[in-house]
Amino acid sequence: MQDHLLRFYGFDIFKIARETGMGWVVGQHQISFIRPVSLMETVRIKTRLLSYSKHAILIESLMLDAENEWIRSLLWTEYFHYDLKKKSVSAHDKEYLEFFEKIHLPHQGDLNFELRNLQIRNTEITKYKQ
Repeated sequence: MQDHLLRFYGFDIFKIARETGMGWVVGQHQISFIRPVSLMETVRIKTRLLSYSKHAILIESLMLDAENEWIRSLLWTEYFHYDLKKKSVSAHDKEYLEFFEKIHLPHQGDLNFELRNLQIRNTEITKYKQ
């Protein structure tokens, strides 16, 4: 995800951490393994920003097969904006909130992890539709 942010948006989280002392830390993971993945199998990871707030962001990651056809796993990760010097959660700057507004792709309706997992599992045996 970090390399994607840098490549497509020029958003370098490591540079931000070095220069400002601010970063993001994982607060929570929710994961569902949907279809098995073989050892050394090539997979693709698709991520999107589901939501954001004053202090946190929620990222959805889908692991798919190399052909982008079958969903293998679903992961939701909540990251908290964190002051590395003070060792505490911190509010996002206005510029981050504006950036998040431009790139976030929320789900339709009020969807939690359990409902999203069921939605994926009930979609033609997890065939991915773009």
